[in-house]
Amino acid sequence: MINTNNVTIQIYNNANPRKSMKVHYLRKETDRRKFMQMCSTVLELRASRIFDQSGKEILDIDRIQMGGNYFISSGEEFNNFNSNFQNSSAESKQLVQYRISLLGMGSVGKSNLTTRWVNNEFFEDYSLTLLDKYTKRVIVGEQHCQIEISDTCGQEAYTSLRTQWMKDKEGLIFTYAINSLESFEDIKNTLLLFQQLFKMQEQVPSIVIVGNKTDLGSERVITHDEGKQLAAQFQALFYETSAKNGSNVNQMFTGLINDIIQKKQFKKVEEDTQNQKQGWCSLI
Repeated sequence: MINTNNVTIQIYNNANPRKSMKVHYLRKETDRRKFMQMCSTVLELRASRIFDQSGKEILDIDRIQMGGNYFISSGEEFNNFNSNFQNSSAESKQLVQYRISLLGMGSVGKSNLTTRWVNNEFFEDYSLTLLDKYTKRVIVGEQHCQIEISDTCGQEAYTSLRTQWMKDKEGLIFTYAINSLESFEDIKNTLLLFQQLFKMQEQVPSIVIVGNKTDLGSERVITHDEGKQLAAQFQALFYETSAKNGSNVNQMFTGLINDIIQKKQFKKVEEDTQNQKQGWCSLI
């Protein structure tokens, strides 16, 4: 059964609505104080008031609706411009969107890897996810990126959907837990599926293999070298992470995004070179 306790909303800086972020939290575990702390961290302000898009102040966070847009204030009144606010087309043109999916068995920590990176949060209680989506804007080098992350379900009943979850993505994160041999074997099977799916394709997503839960080092059954060897076999990046303490999480996401960008740039150089050659042929 999917946990309806999960809430995903878009929050905006009331004073500067171009600063925004999609956030995810657990309703039953988040009171107003925790919610404001989350908003303060994500939007880099001292959050004290919440408004919906019509300008009505939200005093009870239980009234926050799934999928809604909310404006966070440091104490000032609602900015009336926000009632009609939409991202400008100019801003949208500056942003390059990349789509990433996390794959792996249930309970390996896919959701917590995502929430750690997006909101710097970690949830002890595991809840079943079918497909949650998160968005984060980052600057990598000189490129402004909007990263859409699909956190997929790892339960056996949904393994048939993995092919679908791998399509139309620029990056894929194959996740296992270092204390679970079963999750490591599962990711091998998913990598073979990936290999088969993209065998004849020109556009192949960047991939990273992640050994999560390094905070449970005393329970380790998969060595670092075993993970590294698997990554080499599939020409993937490799990281060991801990969603719980944040170790290597930022490095892993940044490494993957960098690889995506480099692939896109290399592809563009190839296309430009080919077009130039065709132009020379026409002149001759």
